[in-house]
Amino acid sequence: MRKTIITVAIILLSLFRNSYSQNPTFELRATNFTPLNQITNAIEFDITLKWTNPGVAPNFEYAGGQYFFNFNAAIANGGTFQYIFALDTSDLPPNMRPRSPSAYTLSTPAQLRLAVNSFPGPGNGYQMPPNIPVKIIRMRLSTSAAGFYQIENFGIQWRDSLPNPFTKVLAYVGTTNTDLTNPPRRFQFPMDFPPSSATTLSVKFGIEGLCNNNQHLRRDTALIQIRSSVAPYPELDTERVILDSLSLTTTFITNVSPGNYYIVIKHRNSLETWSKPGGEPLGSGDYFYDFTSSASQAYGNNLVLKNGLYCIYSGNLNDDNVIDADDMLIMDNAVYNYASGNNIANLNGDQIVDIDDMAICDNNARAIRVVERPNALDKVQRQMMLVNP
Repeated sequence: MRKTIITVAIILLSLFRNSYSQNPTFELRATNFTPLNQITNAIEFDITLKWTNPGVAPNFEYAGGQYFFNFNAAIANGGTFQYIFALDTSDLPPNMRPRSPSAYTLSTPAQLRLAVNSFPGPGNGYQMPPNIPVKIIRMRLSTSAAGFYQIENFGIQWRDSLPNPFTKVLAYVGTTNTDLTNPPRRFQFPMDFPPSSATTLSVKFGIEGLCNNNQHLRRDTALIQIRSSVAPYPELDTERVILDSLSLTTTFITNVSPGNYYIVIKHRNSLETWSKPGGEPLGSGDYFYDFTSSASQAYGNNLVLKNGLYCIYSGNLNDDNVIDADDMLIMDNAVYNYASGNNIANLNGDQIVDIDDMAICDNNARAIRVVERPNALDKVQRQMMLVNP
């Protein structure tokens, strides 16, 4: 009797081990990360599944799966996320694909969620090929902002353990729908596209009013913007900088993705000035841009030559993108009242608003100097607007 019990136990143990060993194992990856445009406000990636133990498990009949990630929601850059299926979606038949993608940002960290498909029933699942990755789905994540903020800090990771919800893969083992999520899964990151990298950008520019003998009378601040070279030319990075009075150069670090960008200078009483048409290559290493070397360094050649340096026009006192009679009115009032100190009308930086400042503003107002930039109104149109408001 004892011998019979032992024999039965051995048989049951053997059956248990054989049953367990027949469960398919897998490798799950997120891969093929690809930015969709120059300013990188959308990214696509694949979720792939590979059967890794053919010869041990007799088959891998995929029943379905749910796929969840944690990620850093700060990359939205103030925008709203959209998480959708990409056009090149899946190797699976439509009824086997995961459903209901959503970007859930009410938790920390935020989550990317894909719900499970309807189970097809044993014998109707997807037969996984051995050792060949199958594309479960291709996904697209985008932000409504002009671009992601520091996409290299995406921070995407599998949710592969409690608390729920987390990633699960199921298969039919015999006729039983079986959870296979015990085997380790691998997540491929960094991804297959070049991440944003810091660029140290040095910019040289002169301000017409301040510039004298190739130097500025004093140090001053300005705003430098990095804008996309693709319409509608959104602002992607900005920084207020201090312009050195001797070298006329300032430096700052930008984290825009590699590509072509416009460099835009904005100064409190000068005309906004854009870099030359087409944009400048930024995205890695150090870069130097010199507005002073040639009129062609500015969009529309919108610079004035002063003592051998090309400078940004001074006199836009009301910041309306044109130097005209309205600015002269502000200048006239400041001169009449002997305005002093850091007044907006003090163009040459000598701490008093007088005839020297008025002469600069008057020359530019007579010429009706306007901002030159992509898709901007040309001078003729602006003059017509001034004559016929």
